[in-house]
Amino acid sequence: MAKKRRKKKAPVRRSSRATAAYRSEEYIMFVAHAEIGICEAWAMQPALTDGDVETSLRWLIKELKRSRDLPELESINESVDEDGTLHLDKVSQRDLIAFRILQQWYRAAMEHGPRSNRDLAGCLRVILESIAAWTHGPASRGYLTYVRDFVTNKLGVNIEMVSAVSGERFSPLNE
Repeated sequence: MAKKRRKKKAPVRRSSRATAAYRSEEYIMFVAHAEIGICEAWAMQPALTDGDVETSLRWLIKELKRSRDLPELESINESVDEDGTLHLDKVSQRDLIAFRILQQWYRAAMEHGPRSNRDLAGCLRVILESIAAWTHGPASRGYLTYVRDFVTNKLGVNIEMVSAVSGERFSPLNE
C-alpha cells in the first residue's frame, strides 16, 4: 500500500517581536511617512523595483545603526544646482529613496517629536516585512503597487510625478 504524500504549504510569515513594538501608535506615523517617501521616490523614478527599495532600506538601517546622526547623502548634495533643483540623472536610486524617507521623517519629527536612530531602523524593518509579504507568494502584486494604493486610499496623500524637486536641506531628527 502506497503512502499518501503531504502537500507542501507555503511558510507562514509572522511579524517578529522585534518589529511588533514599532507597529504601535507611537511609531506608526514614522512608518507611514517613510512609505510616503518611498512613493515619492517611485513617482520621481518609475523604474524603481521592490528590490531597489529593499536594498535601500537595508543600507539605511545599517547607516542608522552605525552612527548617532542621520546619514549624509553625498550624491544628493552634489546633484543640487545653485537654483536648488535636484537632477535625478545624477542621483543613485538608493540615495533618492533614502533622501525622500529622511525628508518625510523630518516632517514627522516636527509633528510627533524626534526618535532615535534605533527606533527609526525599527520602523524600516516593519516596511521590510511588508515588502516580503507583498512581493512573494501566490497573491503577490508587488510592494510598490500596494504602498501606492495604501498611501493614496488610506492616508489620502496625492503623489504626482515630478521631474525635479528643490534641494531643501534637512536637519537631524534626533536632536
